[in-house]
Amino acid sequence: MHAGKLRHHGRIIAQAEPSPTSRDPYGDPIPVWEPVVPSCWMEVIALSGDELLAARQVHARITHRIITRWMPEVTPDMRVEWEGRRLEIVSAIDPDGRRKELHMTAVEVTR
Repeated sequence: MHAGKLRHHGRIIAQAEPSPTSRDPYGDPIPVWEPVVPSCWMEVIALSGDELLAARQVHARITHRIITRWMPEVTPDMRVEWEGRRLEIVSAIDPDGRRKELHMTAVEVTR
């Protein structure tokens, strides 16, 4: 992995236990997201429609591939915050099994 490719800066967050006092007007708990990796460098690549079709995914949503250094604590139930955007991690894999890189596929959260 070339460090020069990791030109985007962001963080990885996970949903924490909501506070019993933080509720919305309907009484449901308000989700709380806390940093798991407060600062990391990554390469964020927006996938084109052709790549989505090749992956047999036909969806009208913005999908990204994120490449960073290996982090064993990252799981698919987490999110990436990058440039004011939130990306929900769909998969997180070690492409060659050497624990050098982490490749994630993520979908932009629009709500």
